[in-house]
Amino acid sequence: MEEVLEGKDATYLLNNHHRLDKCIELLHLRFAQHAWQDILDIADHLHILSEEMYNEAQKARSQRLPYLFKAERPLVFYYGFSYLAKGTALQKLGLYDQAREYILKYSELGWFSGLDKLGWEEVERFKLLLKQICIPMICYPES
Repeated sequence: MEEVLEGKDATYLLNNHHRLDKCIELLHLRFAQHAWQDILDIADHLHILSEEMYNEAQKARSQRLPYLFKAERPLVFYYGFSYLAKGTALQKLGLYDQAREYILKYSELGWFSGLDKLGWEEVERFKLLLKQICIPMICYPES
């Protein structure tokens, strides 16, 4: 990850409060710069982090232990955003078949265990995004 972020950005990501939130901030910066390859790499990193935290939460739940998660948004948001960012970058790079795979992943996150009210709201928001921003030929090629 550090080699992708080069210098100051790598330090920014690694030394601040919460890594998931910093990944989101960095993705927003790279979107503004149209840095699609960087977005792919950061989205992968975000997905790995959120998946690790999801697995830790699942393990804690199975052992009936509390799992403390402190971030700006529910964990499902970060998981879904990693798919959204990757799907968007792939679409911008013209890799439509690969983009479709990630777009469909963020559109159905209801399987995510341990969702509270805010988590379910994020799941619904991602479903809505599919309808609002998806290009029909990418998301619904048979239409």
